[in-house]
Amino acid sequence: MEIKLLESEEDEIRIEFKNENHTFLNALKSALLQDEKVLMVTYNIKHPAISPAIMYLRTKDSEPIEVLKNAASVLSSQCEEFNRIFNEKTAIL
Repeated sequence: MEIKLLESEEDEIRIEFKNENHTFLNALKSALLQDEKVLMVTYNIKHPAISPAIMYLRTKDSEPIEVLKNAASVLSSQCEEFNRIFNEKTAIL
């Protein structure tokens, strides 16, 4: 994954994600939407084979980069929890 900050304002950012698809971006978007500081988040992939994804995030009274970092942490924790539960359940098989 490559990430490039395209635009940064007081309450909004645009970020390019190279070599990512809907699977990761939908999960990240979902984690962002859980945060009450997020006013809007969306992303666009013009053509999955040749275009990078562009995510747009607008926040309320919060630094967008910090909100994004928090969402990434939430997503990471959810993956770790799933992995732990999955390993516990499959260990008895």
